[in-house]
Amino acid sequence: MTRNHLVQSLSMRGASAARVPRTFRAQVAAEYLATYGWALFAMFAVIAVLISSGMLSPSRFTNETCTFAPNLPCRGFYASKDTSTTNGIITSLNITNTQGFPIYIERCSFSLAKGAVKTYNGDALCGQYIPQGGSVVYNIPLTSNYNLVPNELRTVTVNLSFRNCQDAVGATQAQLSNDCENGANADTRFPLHNTSGRLLVQVRG
Repeated sequence: MTRNHLVQSLSMRGASAARVPRTFRAQVAAEYLATYGWALFAMFAVIAVLISSGMLSPSRFTNETCTFAPNLPCRGFYASKDTSTTNGIITSLNITNTQGFPIYIERCSFSLAKGAVKTYNGDALCGQYIPQGGSVVYNIPLTSNYNLVPNELRTVTVNLSFRNCQDAVGATQAQLSNDCENGANADTRFPLHNTSGRLLVQVRG
């Protein structure tokens, strides 16, 4: 064998030896995908099922809360799905008066995050006289901007304007007990206060 033939033979063997590892690596990669690809697919399928069923909903890991003015605590609250619509809820809220004096709630508004705002001004729903230690229950229908998901957690903001039925300048005891309770002349003599609160509630039903 001549020197040129020897060099050519060694070059071919070297090229062949270089190709073997690349072929082997490709085979290993294919086997890896075949072995673990199904496992990854199954894992993603399980996660998709958990998400669609609501098992991974934030409401399962977050407590419902109601934060309000210290002297107007929430004694009870919840939200239920309004069965008459596809994206409506009914928010129920029990507020207790611990101000130390009777109050007259004159205006109130309820705002659903990513939803509608309901405002009431001195009507039968919002015009409420609450004696010291008394309470009032609101049941407010609200509309969401999108269809509700079962057990979804929603935020409702509440704003109240109320009259102090004790500190009306120049008012007699009869006026304090009668005028404020009925809402009469409250806009001229009884001090007006504004307060707000926030509900984090799970929509049931």
